[in-house]
Amino acid sequence: MLHIIAKGVIQLSVKKLLGPLYDAVFAYPDVCEIRLSLGNPVRVLQRGRTIKLSTVATQALLDDVLAVATDYSVYTAVAKMRAGYLPYRGGVRLGLAGTFATKEGQLHGLQRATGLVIRLPRAVEGCSDVLPLERVLHANVLVVAPPFGGKTTFLRDLARRLSAVGNVVVLDERGELWGDGTLGLGECMVVNAPKRAAYRGVVRALNPEFVVMDELSPDQDEEVLRGLAGCGVRVVATAHGNSLADKPYHSLFDVRVLLSAEPMAGQVVEVRYA
Repeated sequence: MLHIIAKGVIQLSVKKLLGPLYDAVFAYPDVCEIRLSLGNPVRVLQRGRTIKLSTVATQALLDDVLAVATDYSVYTAVAKMRAGYLPYRGGVRLGLAGTFATKEGQLHGLQRATGLVIRLPRAVEGCSDVLPLERVLHANVLVVAPPFGGKTTFLRDLARRLSAVGNVVVLDERGELWGDGTLGLGECMVVNAPKRAAYRGVVRALNPEFVVMDELSPDQDEEVLRGLAGCGVRVVATAHGNSLADKPYHSLFDVRVLLSAEPMAGQVVEVRYA
C-alpha cells in the first residue's frame, strides 16, 4: 500500500515537470528513470528494461523541464545545482548534463542543459526485512550497491523500521529519502542539509540513537562517521560499490549489506555481520 500511495504522489509531481511528455512516459508501468539527451530519443527505464520513445529530446524540451524544476527561476537555483543535480518535489531528482560555469574550481551554475536524468524514488515496505531488527539495534550498518542497485530504497525502509523502536534522524542531503513526507519514513526526524554542516547540531539538539545518511563520500564523510561514532550514535548509511571489499571507513560498520542491480534493483547478494 505504501508503495502504491508514494507512486501516485510522485506521478502527480512529475506530471507538471514533463508536460505533454507525461502520457507517453507513463504509458509504461514501474518507471524508475527518464533520460533526456539532446537530439536523441527519450528513454524510459523500468526495472531491468529500457524503452525508447518516438519523441526526441529538443533544446526546448530540456529548457522547459528545467524551468519547471526550478520554478521558472534557474538563476535562483544555482546553489542547488552545484553538485550536478537538482532536487524536485516528492523526492524526485534531476541529474544535470551540459555546460557549467565554474568558480574557484567548483561548479557554479548550468549555462546550457544538454541532458537530464530524472530519477523517481520508490517506497517498498519490507524490502529491508533481510536484516532482523535485533541484529542491527546496536550496530552501525552499511548498504553497498552499484548505481541503480536499490540502496536508497533499502535504506528508506530500514530507517522506517528503526524509527518504530528508537530515535532516528535522517540527514537527507539530497531530499530523496523523505520526499516531502510522501515516501514512508515512519517516525524519523528529517534534516535537509549537508552531512558535514549538520551532524554536530543533530547530535546536540535532536538526541538521535541512529543517524541515517545516503551515499557516503569516502574523501568527505569519514569525519562525519567518526564524529558520530565518538558520540555513541549508531550510523546507518549507503555507499556506491560492487563488493564488500574493505575500504578505509568500512571498519566502522558492524553490519554490511551488498545489493545488486541484477536481475533487478535491490537484489540482496551478501550480508556480513562483525
